[in-house]
Amino acid sequence: MEQGSVPGAMLRFSKLKPTPSDPAANEGWNALYYRNAKDARLWVPKRLGLGWTLNFAHRWAWPVLLLLLSPALITIVVMLTVATRAKH
Repeated sequence: MEQGSVPGAMLRFSKLKPTPSDPAANEGWNALYYRNAKDARLWVPKRLGLGWTLNFAHRWAWPVLLLLLSPALITIVVMLTVATRAKH
């Protein structure tokens, strides 16, 4: 395979992540989230695809999630408050 080709890049990328058939790689992974108390990392690379996910066994995971979601939650609360006051 040519080094600059897309299949070649995908093959190199696939070697960076553990395969789901590896029992050690599956430790801590559930269907939708990662929770492994033995892993000290707050952010862990996703098993499949690009990106990172939170380790929900880490003590800072929930505060970080709340911090990340707070702009959306504040926006919803403000919009609902304005909408209910506009009706009166």
